[in-house]
Amino acid sequence: MKTTLTITLFLFFQVNLNYNLDYSFDYRLKYECRNSEKDSIQLVNYYINSEKNNFYADIREKTNNTQQLYFRDQDILTCHANITGDVKNPGTLRFPDSLTRNFSNIYEYKAKNYEIKNCKDTLVSGKNYAKVIFEFKDVKKAKRKKIGKEIYIIDTSKKMKPLLTNPTSLNIWRINKNMPDGLIVEKHIYNYKGEIYWSEKLIEIATVNFNLSIERN
Repeated sequence: MKTTLTITLFLFFQVNLNYNLDYSFDYRLKYECRNSEKDSIQLVNYYINSEKNNFYADIREKTNNTQQLYFRDQDILTCHANITGDVKNPGTLRFPDSLTRNFSNIYEYKAKNYEIKNCKDTLVSGKNYAKVIFEFKDVKKAKRKKIGKEIYIIDTSKKMKPLLTNPTSLNIWRINKNMPDGLIVEKHIYNYKGEIYWSEKLIEIATVNFNLSIERN
C-alpha cells in the first residue's frame, strides 16, 4: 500500500511539472508613445484581456519583416521573442520556457505610499473622460525624493480593466481599488518638476482573437 501511494504521488508530480501557461487577448490597443526627454515617438501595439489586467503583451516593429514581442505576467514571468506575421491578428503563438524569465516586482512595498485621486471629468476632442492621478501621499517627501506622478484619461464607456503596464502602478490600483474601469485613451508621466517626460495616446482599438502559450517543463 505504501509503495503504491509513493508511486502515485511521484507520477502526480511528474505530470504537473510539465504544463502550459495559456493566455488569451481580446483587444489590440495601438498607442503613440512619446519620450520628451529623447524627443522620440514610437508606435506600440498592446494586447490585453479586457477582464484581467495582470498580464499584457506588446509588439513593436524591429525591421520591415520582424517584430519584437514582449509579454509580461505581472505576477510570474516575462517573455521576449522576435516574431513575424500580422500584428493586427497574431493568431496563436507558442514559446518554450527557455525564452522566459522569472518576474517579481521588487518595489511592490512602495505601492502603499501612493494614492489614486479621482478628478473632474476632462474634455478631449469634444468628449468627456474620467481623469485620475497616481501620486505619492506625502507631498513634502515626494519633492525631497524627486518623485513624479502619473495621470490617466479614461473612457469609462468601454467595459475593460485598465491597462497598467508599470508593475508598481498595478499594485497601487490593487490596493486603492478606486480607479474606474475603462479604456485608457491617454497616459502622461510627470517628473518631480511637473514636466511631462512620457506620454501615450490611443490612436486605434480593435478586437482580436490572440492566444499565447508558454510551454513549461
